[in-house]
Amino acid sequence: MTSKGLVRSVMALVLVAVIPYLVVSVGAEGTRGSVWIICVGVAMWSGWRLSGMIANAVPRLYEFMFWLFCYIFMGIAPAAQLRTDKMPGTTPFVLAGGDLAAATVVVLGIVGFEIGALTERTRRARVEAQQLLEIEEPLIGVRTSQRTPLFARVVPLMALTTLCALYYVHAVGVSAFFGSRDLRDHLVSVSIADSTTAAILATLSWVPALVVVHRIVNGTRNSDGTKSRLRPSEWLTLIIAAALIIVVNNPLSSARYIFGAMALSLVVLFGGFRDHRRTRRTMIGLLAALFLVFPIADLFRREATAAVSIDFQSEYQGNGDYDAFAQIHNTITVTHDHGFTLLQQPLGIAFFWVPRSVWPSKPQDTGIFIAEQRGYSFTNLSAPLWAEFYLIGGVGAVLAGFVAVGHWIRRADTALVLLFDQRLPFSVIGSYLPFYLMIILRGSLLQATALVAVFVGSVRFTRPVTRIEEPELDDRDAARSRTA
Repeated sequence: MTSKGLVRSVMALVLVAVIPYLVVSVGAEGTRGSVWIICVGVAMWSGWRLSGMIANAVPRLYEFMFWLFCYIFMGIAPAAQLRTDKMPGTTPFVLAGGDLAAATVVVLGIVGFEIGALTERTRRARVEAQQLLEIEEPLIGVRTSQRTPLFARVVPLMALTTLCALYYVHAVGVSAFFGSRDLRDHLVSVSIADSTTAAILATLSWVPALVVVHRIVNGTRNSDGTKSRLRPSEWLTLIIAAALIIVVNNPLSSARYIFGAMALSLVVLFGGFRDHRRTRRTMIGLLAALFLVFPIADLFRREATAAVSIDFQSEYQGNGDYDAFAQIHNTITVTHDHGFTLLQQPLGIAFFWVPRSVWPSKPQDTGIFIAEQRGYSFTNLSAPLWAEFYLIGGVGAVLAGFVAVGHWIRRADTALVLLFDQRLPFSVIGSYLPFYLMIILRGSLLQATALVAVFVGSVRFTRPVTRIEEPELDDRDAARSRTA
């Protein structure tokens, strides 16, 4: 057996057999029926996909994060909850009668994703992915004398984010950023009345700084593999950017996924996916972190901390952090009682930047909307992408939506693989958005949109002028591309 085959066998044993067995082998079975078996099947399929990607050690990071989300939030967690009848405490009144419908929606989304991904598994896809790279290319092969135009764009962006950070920290108070997340959220809501303004201001206070860090570090890398030295002005800019990030987006008061996506983008920047061996190790480390580090990070969220357990049963049973399946369940109930929202929620996403003081009837985050429709007192709930699509138009929207998601993710990953194969640094977008995809999948989309907009806008503003040469095709591939 080859080393790749051995890795796949071991990872498949752990992800497909051992972990699902641990989830369902302990604890008394509840009275909700056997729908939990479907969730175990979702976990096993997702685990099989993950084991193959780890064995191949090719950084298809978007797809890896999709299957990682499905494995935990649509497989392991709901299997533990449904089997023991311990649904999240933040989503009461989730009746067993809707379990099968919710599980069917989950499976339908995964099937749609697989169909969409199949549409990009062609040689032509590599050429089409090259077009995607034109959205934002990594800065490579740039000599020291040519870094000045880039730095001229970095300076105004750093000025903007520094001013935003100073105002944001002054308005909220420095202590809020080094306390619990609950304390920070409370002080932000008291200090900045409009939630839309607060979200955009918070994002502007650190996201452009992260883009600047990527730009400057990548700017030292030459196409021949050598590195240029940082100038004093670049060192100063990096120090300021790092300080802003540490204050505004730290593991004490920031959302775990927000901080985690930022940290993982730096792992990419400093070579975590530079070759096959590092890629495999980083993927395994990321998988382990979600099982081990994620629960421990919960210590910083509350003023009063409780004991944190990392065993599979107590972590998922009744835990509101894993409410994705229950929220799909609630979405089906809400649409059954009130009908589909059609374009109501997408309209709010498209105009996320409009303050509620200007647009009082602006749609709420989907998680909040569902919670209010269900009469919950606690409304800070997730709304997975399955729920977002289902609200628009039911199972048809779920299937069509995930076909589009699968197609786009396969194309975006192909662009990353192009860079990986040519031993080029990843683009800034490709270094961050795959990990932020976990937040997009978990939802709500309206809540996640501001950061994506600021991030992409910062990337575009500092976009270098260099281009990556398109991969050469042999005669037969070229002929097929012309006739396709």
